[in-house]
Amino acid sequence: MAVKFVKYINLICRSIHSKTTTNNPAQAENGSCIYLDANNYDGTVSYYFEVVALNTSGSNETTNLYKGTSIPSTIITSPAITIQANTTSFEFFRSAAVTIDNNYKLKGVGISATGSASDVQIKSARLVIVQSDASAITDTETQIELGDYEANYTWGDGATSDQPLTYPKYWYYDSSKFDGTVTFEAHCTYFNNDNKAKCTVTIQLQKDDGSFSNWTDVTTIVNASSTAGFVFARQSTDFSASMTSGRNYRLALTTTNYKYGDITIYNAKIVVKQTDASELTKTETVLTLLNSDSATTGLQDCDGYYDADEWDGVTVNIYPEHDASGSGSNTKLQEDTDGAPSDVSNSSITGANRQRGATALSITDNEDIDTYIVTA
Repeated sequence: MAVKFVKYINLICRSIHSKTTTNNPAQAENGSCIYLDANNYDGTVSYYFEVVALNTSGSNETTNLYKGTSIPSTIITSPAITIQANTTSFEFFRSAAVTIDNNYKLKGVGISATGSASDVQIKSARLVIVQSDASAITDTETQIELGDYEANYTWGDGATSDQPLTYPKYWYYDSSKFDGTVTFEAHCTYFNNDNKAKCTVTIQLQKDDGSFSNWTDVTTIVNASSTAGFVFARQSTDFSASMTSGRNYRLALTTTNYKYGDITIYNAKIVVKQTDASELTKTETVLTLLNSDSATTGLQDCDGYYDADEWDGVTVNIYPEHDASGSGSNTKLQEDTDGAPSDVSNSSITGANRQRGATALSITDNEDIDTYIVTA
């Protein structure tokens, strides 16, 4: 039986903008960096990138994917996304299919130079991976965003335990949602502004006891590193033996000698890899619809898009989740039905930390979906 499904990889955890004299590439200036190994996806695989962007100039402007080996600094010229002139409010755009050069595993998003600074702003960006096969998928990968853009911070300098991000993202691991042979790795993109090589950072993946308490280290992504500048860190050694189903996972850090510098976190991922000799029948994907903390109520302009044609031969169950700091925080999803946003039934969630809706959602085909904050 034919099978088809989608994976998403979040590219940025903040808004980025254009510059006037040079392109704004996907490196230290905007922190866009993910690790993509095409060998982890089998079948017929199509890649696209999506942005939610505006363009206040009178000329059409472009945004492109970038590639690299240590930083994603080489532009992938085609396809580009053209953001039409005078697009003065944020709009959703998807590229044509992208040809992936697997010799350059790091990918990011950048913006071409514009006449005035910040003519183009990108609020959300992601890579979209559509897998299909006439009979079965045997290899896939899920990347879940655990990072946030948090600048010039010194987490727990001199503390005896790792400290979470100020606005953490969580992932709840349920082993029943994955089959085949399952392995894990973890990634983090950050910037160390100490050029004296004295400020160090340690970055850990942590799990809780099932109730957001008693956090313990699972694996070390960065171990007391003093490497200055833009760093993409990958912990590629499988740590499945340390993963526990029914627990929440987060990022945590410590720094030393912060008087010499500080750390900016751009993003972080926990990566779930699946393989089976005959067929995978269960997997999970995460579509991030709000990539950074927000205290602004209303629609957030971090749209995603649902196309039922990208799912075939599988049972799809869609649930809303949010991460929040307050017990009264309330969010919901809205879909744009011909320019008049309407609530997605059963998508309202209230509460602190990670909350998941109890009822599977029915999403209208070929519609943008966005987060609506009712109470921050």
